Amino acid sequence: MSEKLINILLVEDNPADAVLIKEYFHSDSPNQFELQWVARLESALKLLHEYRAEAILLDLGLPDSNGFSTFAKVYEKYPQIPIIILTGFSDSTLATKAVGSGAQDYLVKGFIDSHSLLRSVNYSIERKRAEVALQESQRALETLMKNLPGMAYRCKNDRNWTMTFVSEGSIKLTGYEPNELINSKLVSYNSIIHPDDRKHVWQEVQTALDNNVPFRLIYKIQTKNDQTKWVWEQGRGVYNSKNKLVALEGLVIDITEQTEYQNKLRKLSAAVGQTANMICITDMNGIVEYVNPAFIKGTGYGFKDVYGKELNDIRAIEEKQKFFNTVKQFIESGKSLTDKIRVQKKSGEWYWERINVSPILDDENKITNVLYVCIDITTELEAYQQLVEADKMSAIGLLAAGVAHEFKNFLGGIIGYASYAQTSLDSENALEITKDALEHIVEIGERANEVAMSLLTYSKVKSIVMTKQDLGSAVEKTLELFSKELKNSCIKVETHYEDIPMIRFSSGRIQQILLNLLINARDAIEKHGNLRITISKDGQNAMVKVADNGIGIEAQNLTKVFDPFYSTKGVWGKDDVVGTGMGLSVSRNIAREHGGDLTVKSEPGKGSTFTLSLPFSEEDDNSQSKKENVVIPQEFKKLALISLNEPLIAKYTSEAAAAEYEIIPIRSKDLLQKKTNKELNLVLADAHFAAKVELVQMLESCTKNSIPFIMINCGAMEYQLNELFESALAVYRDCPDLEQIAMQVRSTQIFQKR
Repeated sequence: MSEKLINILLVEDNPADAVLIKEYFHSDSPNQFELQWVARLESALKLLHEYRAEAILLDLGLPDSNGFSTFAKVYEKYPQIPIIILTGFSDSTLATKAVGSGAQDYLVKGFIDSHSLLRSVNYSIERKRAEVALQESQRALETLMKNLPGMAYRCKNDRNWTMTFVSEGSIKLTGYEPNELINSKLVSYNSIIHPDDRKHVWQEVQTALDNNVPFRLIYKIQTKNDQTKWVWEQGRGVYNSKNKLVALEGLVIDITEQTEYQNKLRKLSAAVGQTANMICITDMNGIVEYVNPAFIKGTGYGFKDVYGKELNDIRAIEEKQKFFNTVKQFIESGKSLTDKIRVQKKSGEWYWERINVSPILDDENKITNVLYVCIDITTELEAYQQLVEADKMSAIGLLAAGVAHEFKNFLGGIIGYASYAQTSLDSENALEITKDALEHIVEIGERANEVAMSLLTYSKVKSIVMTKQDLGSAVEKTLELFSKELKNSCIKVETHYEDIPMIRFSSGRIQQILLNLLINARDAIEKHGNLRITISKDGQNAMVKVADNGIGIEAQNLTKVFDPFYSTKGVWGKDDVVGTGMGLSVSRNIAREHGGDLTVKSEPGKGSTFTLSLPFSEEDDNSQSKKENVVIPQEFKKLALISLNEPLIAKYTSEAAAAEYEIIPIRSKDLLQKKTNKELNLVLADAHFAAKVELVQMLESCTKNSIPFIMINCGAMEYQLNELFESALAVYRDCPDLEQIAMQVRSTQIFQKR
């Protein structure tokens, strides 16, 4: 296959010279070149538009162009083609100008032969190719330098790091132009390095050079606008043929953003590691990927115990499956869950946690992990319970003086009737007088017992148990207890109760709230005033409002009244009545325990209105349709009822039959002993059982045989049967239906343990 010919364009107006030049090419290299000849510049420019010449032999004296301008016109349009000037005049000045302007050679006709001509053409073509390649290389290098993520450099190995080359990246990195850094024209690079880092930068570079290895550095610089940046530098020494160090070359990159991000991560990691909160991170399948030291310390599980394992399998939580199902629902919807749960440590010890579960999102807002933040609140709950009871006893103390006065009256009546009966023993109608006196004494005693039991019931320390009750009755009982405080005051009490469904609440806790509100209202009324209590329904909530027309609360204090230890009375306030500052704080917490809230509206000089909201549950709204489904749990299917009250026995027998379980009436001690052998599960005891001694013996037998019992129909008899009530699973002053008893049984620890 023949080699490709080199295309040459000859621009010559003299035919004889053109023939001679053609002969030179043909005689010396007949198969290397292809020559095209034109006599005019115009024809040459037109041909070059279509003809791919690899070299141009150009005569400067043409019919349509003459002198240096002939070269200039061709070079302007085709600078990439090597041009050899071929002229009949030897003009060194013109030759120098032409070569300096881009011509590859300047040949004079009559002084060349075929060999010199072909050598000039070949050299010109090769030089032009090298020139173009060099230009392309420089262009590529320039593009590379411009797109480097930092500053490329070449510098001397001196203390100033004197720059001999700096890329344009110096502007973005340091704020200095390359020419301001080269030869330290404006500043030396060493002066840009942060003073704290200059020494170690020098030492690390010199160590790398001594070992003839690249150096990698991280240090700070100060930019032209006095901004501090973190940079990463990599470079190495450049050596000549004699292995002598001549320069350093390298690249400096801005890593400020990455460094600050890493510092934030480091701080976050340290915070997570040092926080007292227990932290656990799982993947979307619940597999543990991280736990912090507080989690290990708080739960007793080591890192190896939990890492790579499913959290659901590791942690013992009350109602575990329900909890994790709830977590799944919240996380899948992108929401956070806050809850209070009872958890078991590795040692078997149970404790309370406040737990927050949140989704962790990636940059595209996709959920990748789940974050658990847990706090041991066992001590907090115990302290809160103590505060609740302390507040309760404080309220009882405020009532004590009035109650003492009432008891003096009761005792006076009892002593009076007893003395009257004693002095009438010798009279003819002594029996009638004595009987009448005893009846009055019993009546007075019952009234005294009612007052005493109101205080005893209120002050008892029991775990919170919510049962379905009439809210109006709870308000009335509280008013009855509080009425002694208002007996000698000029405060008028008004009540208005709408007809609302029964709701579930703890009677003792709600009475505690109401008593606090009534005491505060009384203290807010300076002399004469009105106190109004209303019950109404607002959507899904029952609303109890306690309003007074007392002194009111200043606007700036409204946000503080529920804060612990804040009081407008006595020590903390302005008036003469002493307050602990705990009543409203505890009351609001109790309301929230019930799923409700306690709020206040007030206007100075006009009075205050406190609103207690309590939610209606779905069970309350559908109580009739669900009643037949609420029964005593399976473990308590066999019940006994101690009672001589036939209507009462009939009531519970009917309810038991409807719920499809057995209830056995017990009318004597002997019958109970026989039934005990049949493993009774639960005993209901009528407090009005006529034979009190026998009742006590029967219930002591239940306790001995580990049979739980519930006292019903107690009325005002708590005082006489106080020891039994302390041992009872629950105590009811009335005769609740079995649905209510079932709810009570479910909530007790005794049931949970059986």
